[in-house]
Amino acid sequence: MYFRRGLWVCCHVVYSIFMAVGNIWTHVNKFVERHIYATTLENEMLYVSKCAEHFNKTPQHIVLLLGNETISYKDLANIILWCVAAGISFVTLYDHDGHLQQNQDELYQAVKTRSKLCVGRIIWGRNKTLNGLGVENGVQNGTKAIAKTRVTVLSLNDSKETFLKVTRSLCYSAKNKEVKSCHISQDVINEMLIEETGLPEPELALYCGEVCCTYGFLPWHIRITEFLRLRSHHNITVREFVRLLQTYGKCEQRFGK
Repeated sequence: MYFRRGLWVCCHVVYSIFMAVGNIWTHVNKFVERHIYATTLENEMLYVSKCAEHFNKTPQHIVLLLGNETISYKDLANIILWCVAAGISFVTLYDHDGHLQQNQDELYQAVKTRSKLCVGRIIWGRNKTLNGLGVENGVQNGTKAIAKTRVTVLSLNDSKETFLKVTRSLCYSAKNKEVKSCHISQDVINEMLIEETGLPEPELALYCGEVCCTYGFLPWHIRITEFLRLRSHHNITVREFVRLLQTYGKCEQRFGK
């Protein structure tokens, strides 16, 4: 009994030392990248754009799970603008507590402060515009519009309300004999859920913190999602962001095969 307890304590100490060394290395690496490789936002976006040309694949929908971290609007603004540079069509920021959703204007201002020129390349939320930020893709005045990135902020309430809306809709249709219960399948429900959210299934999710947890993020949306760890979105560097996209590009998805 004492041997097993001693062995457990030794393993715990070794693991704690390993994690501490890893955290120190991460902080040192970030410090070096922020100061030695310091550059302007325009150069960072150009760097991301050039790197994206050589990725094996680029996610069209990326999700950032903030977890229990406090919100850094400046760093979130950087991530959004880097996603724009990488040509990512959908960016979803998920804060299960809803604080970010209640302060979207502050996030918008952070994006606008970082780069006024890129504001027009972003569609904010599920509406066509918010505070004049972005319009739908398409043709304007005979000229093809520049591809835009849709940024959506979600919370735990969105997961619950979406499922409730779909459930009520199916019950109403069945009650009025518009659909037979035998025709209601998982595929039908998935299609309705995706249509209700207005978002495609994400290919990549970045979770912040030590534990890989979805915090209730749209569970029907993550069947084919690749989860990668981001130690923290605070002080994230452009090279760290690019490394995550490179890691995703090398992932082989077998889809259960």
